[in-house]
Amino acid sequence: MKALMLIFFLGLLAIPGLAKPKDKLNLPSDVAVAMRQLPAVLDFNIDVKPILSDKCFACHGPDKAKQKAGLRLDQAENAYATLPESPGKFAIVRGDISNSELVHRILSKDPKYVMPVPKSHL
Repeated sequence: MKALMLIFFLGLLAIPGLAKPKDKLNLPSDVAVAMRQLPAVLDFNIDVKPILSDKCFACHGPDKAKQKAGLRLDQAENAYATLPESPGKFAIVRGDISNSELVHRILSKDPKYVMPVPKSHL
């Protein structure tokens, strides 16, 4: 599951062109394996959007009443903007895995920090 989530965010990080990002992060082995299996160029609609819709839209999608932390991931301009509740941090920094807050949250082992939240069962 974490591998699929990270593939999504790696795809977003690589836009435009959706090529796989080159920077390194200490990735868990399942994520590293999943990255090696990715095509050279990701298609947003085929490779990325289904994961976003399945795992993130419930809390970070178009329904303003259900949005958490003021973060809306279904619109690129919001996904790349400064996080409303964490000034100076960004959910997604194009081409920069290590400074993309979502990557850190997906890989976190801290149940208070990890995304999606454990109680969501996503």
